[in-house]
Amino acid sequence: MIEHTITLHGPGAGGGKPRPAAAAPLLSVLEPALRDNLRLAFFSSSRIKGRPSRPLQKAWAIRLAGLRAGQDGATVLVFEAPTLGEAAPALYDQRDLWDDAPGPDETALDLLGYTLADIGARLDTSNRFDLPLLRRIHQFRRALDHGVSRITISGQRRAPRRDIPAIEQPLIEAVGRLISTTPSPRRVRVQGVLDMVRCSDRVFEVETGGGERLRAVWTPMDLAPLKEYLNTGVLIEGDASFRPNGKVLRVDVDAIRPALPEDAFFSVLPRPEPNPAQAAHLPDRGSRANGGLASLAGAWPGDESAEELLATLADLGR
Repeated sequence: MIEHTITLHGPGAGGGKPRPAAAAPLLSVLEPALRDNLRLAFFSSSRIKGRPSRPLQKAWAIRLAGLRAGQDGATVLVFEAPTLGEAAPALYDQRDLWDDAPGPDETALDLLGYTLADIGARLDTSNRFDLPLLRRIHQFRRALDHGVSRITISGQRRAPRRDIPAIEQPLIEAVGRLISTTPSPRRVRVQGVLDMVRCSDRVFEVETGGGERLRAVWTPMDLAPLKEYLNTGVLIEGDASFRPNGKVLRVDVDAIRPALPEDAFFSVLPRPEPNPAQAAHLPDRGSRANGGLASLAGAWPGDESAEELLATLADLGR
């Protein structure tokens, strides 16, 4: 068990005797935030459902080991957290397939600190948060409504790439801006070669015809379809999630079949529906590569069959 401290600053902190109304919002949001953060780090989705998340339950079940008075009337909450390697050893069996895996000697609070660092840096290309996780972290604002002006997290085992910012009003505002600029998920189709299935958490990759790689999560429990199509051309269908800069983060896939010649239209990465808040972050649609029919590829609603789509496009070209 690794010791971490979370310090409450401000008039509500109470110097070791915090008001319940000040401490309760933090304690009520902390474990759900750790849970969603861990799911994203391991499964590429903060809201994945089903049995794959069970091995992580010990990792997000941290314990409040005590509290003490800090400097200038602060209250220091002492937590104990297991390392990820100890809490979820089975999830490291195929970690070598991706180089962005959390270290086995890190804890859930370490990962939350790294996510806060990316948010504080306004890193709109980060893989450390998706839209549901941003909304969860935004709930820390409740603690700031009850006499807590700042919350700091310490005790990281590894030195982060940048200082971990305090949870205070500027960070909450940064979360709000990222939420407002992150495109909503949308239904998409993608054609490519299925590669690198990770059986422990149903994560896989698809390589498009242009050589771009797409991270995907297989949402059904039965892995048989993925094994059947390994290293073959497929068409996947599901809900795409995006980063604040408009780049695709992952696709939650619920349908797969062999690729057909007419599926080549979908052999590009999905793109979001632009909206005024995030349109400035999207690539220019004026060129042939980013505009015209290419701008629709990967972003078709998914209600039409490939044959109906091709017929519609043929009509448009007449």
